[in-house]
Amino acid sequence: AGLIDADAEIERLTKRIAKAREDHGKIMKKLSNENFVKNAPPDVVAQDRERAAELERTIASLEAQLERVRKLKGS
Repeated sequence: AGLIDADAEIERLTKRIAKAREDHGKIMKKLSNENFVKNAPPDVVAQDRERAAELERTIASLEAQLERVRKLKGS
């Protein structure tokens, strides 16, 4: 507490979460397209699935960080 600008950190984390969610949505839209999954090379599909999972982990981590900063700001 006091070492960071909580408002700036909340804004930064919120923007990163929004960007990660946007990227995740784009990948999931591709993966939900049966033609893409059927016609794309298997390694491309696997890479997109891994990227989607990575983004899910990133979003969860960023949301946890955001919650901690909000709690620090509130105390």
